[in-house]
Amino acid sequence: MDTTTRWRRASLVALTAALTVTAVAGSQPASAVPPRLSAAVSAAPMSAAAPAPVPAIDWRRCRDGYECAKVIVPLDYDRTDPSAGSYQEIELAIIRLPAGDPDQRIGSLFMNPGGPGGSGVDLVRGIAPFLPLELRGRFDIVGFDPRGVMRSTPLRCFNRFEEAFGAFTPFAYPRTTRQENRQIEADRYLANACRKHAGPIKRHMSTADVARDMDLLRAAVGDTSLNYLGFSYGSELGQTYANLFPDRVRAVAIDGVINPEAWAGAGSTG
Repeated sequence: MDTTTRWRRASLVALTAALTVTAVAGSQPASAVPPRLSAAVSAAPMSAAAPAPVPAIDWRRCRDGYECAKVIVPLDYDRTDPSAGSYQEIELAIIRLPAGDPDQRIGSLFMNPGGPGGSGVDLVRGIAPFLPLELRGRFDIVGFDPRGVMRSTPLRCFNRFEEAFGAFTPFAYPRTTRQENRQIEADRYLANACRKHAGPIKRHMSTADVARDMDLLRAAVGDTSLNYLGFSYGSELGQTYANLFPDRVRAVAIDGVINPEAWAGAGSTG
């Protein structure tokens, strides 16, 4: 089974769940949707800074019926006033495939492929045309490259491409002590390179930062509540968003769910 086929099948399973969640959510008061998904990502206190201004989106056609844009968001959600001297901004790359039946349009469906570091733009380009017609017809399918990733303002840790090879290992997951030591060595090499070269963005690439970016994008496309489909690490992003903004969720479907406590190191003794 090739990669495209696996993605299509995973998408269909998760999207069926999304439709079910939507039906349940529609019958409940907004305050009841969604339930707290994990204690590890319970609602963090929001910044005392003023809310970030909702960005404008200048959509441009970008082949095959898609529309693309670059959107300006704050680098630091503790510093969201564009008139302040400490304010800095970054760009997010965003794409959408407009709903096939505009008269029946419900809103937007945001997607994230996981990673972290996967491109939401590439995900939507790759699978949006193959989604069930019930969704393709009634939702704009939207993806974005998270901050630091691909076409968005990037995290650059190396001056030359060849330097990056030291951050890779010949195995997907370490299974022996020797492999664990090699993984630790590679991780330290990457962390040191990012510390030296990445600049201010390296301190502002948390899941909570990306969730807040997604909330600004949700408002920018005109949706009062979020519809979201996330895979793998994208499940962590969906859970984080739902806990930060529980009153702004319409439906969340997460596939290949990771353990957020393990990911965050909660309760770890090591």
